[in-house]
Amino acid sequence: MEKFYHGQKVTCRIMGIEIVDAKISINKAGIPFICQNYMKGINPEDSLGYRYGWSLNKDFTGENVSNLIPFALHMKRNVASGHLVRNDRGGVFTVLEVWTTSASLENKNGGIRMESFARLEKYYTLLAKKTLVWEPKLGKPYCFISAKATLESDIWMNNKRDIDRRDFLGIYKNDELARAALLEIRRKLGK
Repeated sequence: MEKFYHGQKVTCRIMGIEIVDAKISINKAGIPFICQNYMKGINPEDSLGYRYGWSLNKDFTGENVSNLIPFALHMKRNVASGHLVRNDRGGVFTVLEVWTTSASLENKNGGIRMESFARLEKYYTLLAKKTLVWEPKLGKPYCFISAKATLESDIWMNNKRDIDRRDFLGIYKNDELARAALLEIRRKLGK
C-alpha cells in the first residue's frame, strides 16, 4: 500500500472522473482527504487551497476512489512528449522529452527548461495531450458542463473559474456541442 503525507500532490479517480490536480490533507485525528476542485464531498480542516474534499479511510482507500497514486508516479507513468503542464504561477508548457528523472519543457515563447520529477510533482499540474482546444475571446460566451452534470453558460474572462471549467470537462462553443459531450460522458459512465 502506498504511503501518503499531508500536502502531497496526487492523482486519482473519484466516481470514475480522473482528477489530476489534487493534494492529500490529513486532519488531527489522522483521517485523510483528497482535496480537489471537482467532486463535492466532506471538506477537511485544511483544504490546502482547494474547494472540495473527499474523505478516505486511514489506509487511504475510500468509497468511489480508485487509482490513488502520488503525482510524481503519475507523471513518470503518463507524461509524454506533447503533453501540456501548468506551473503554480499559471504558465503552460509543452513537454518536449521525458527522461528517467526529468523532462524538458517549452514555454509559448520557445524558452526551454529542464525540470526534475520532484519539481514537476511540487509545482506543476498535468493538463492533457496537446490538442487544438477552442477558447473563446475575452468577454464572449461559452457553454460548459457543471459538476452537477448540467449544461450552463458564462462569459469568458480568462479567470481561474473559467480555466478550471476548461480543464475539468471542457468548454464548448454552443449548447449543442456541450450536450453531445455530456451524453458521451454519461455513455462512458453507463448512466
